[in-house]
Amino acid sequence: MGSGLMIRSLRRNDCGVCAVANALSCSWQIAADRIFGSAFRNKLAFSTKTKQIAIALHNYAPKLIRVKSWDDIPDRSVVKVLPLECEGTGNWHWVGWRDGMVWDNNNARPRSPHRYNCRLVSYLGSAS
Repeated sequence: MGSGLMIRSLRRNDCGVCAVANALSCSWQIAADRIFGSAFRNKLAFSTKTKQIAIALHNYAPKLIRVKSWDDIPDRSVVKVLPLECEGTGNWHWVGWRDGMVWDNNNARPRSPHRYNCRLVSYLGSAS
């Protein structure tokens, strides 16, 4: 099982911040700084775009890579998933992928991909 503490949601729509923090084993604050810079202090909602997450991961080619299996995702990536409640809405959820586990800020602990029930869509790999 993965080591470290799960970074849980602190603000509205901050799954992208949590996913970066969980993928890179850093704090929520460091991840928010990497995504939004110092401007994050005045934000109320933390919706993130693919490009912002890619830059936070030091991946300067912000292209989501479609994938069908968790086994094909590099360690320390941020993964775009589609929870059941988001089907057909145009919304999605970001999670971290680290140590062979899904680090979802909605859960208390990392989960095995075999026990995770969101549909896998694509990922952004970390260059750092």
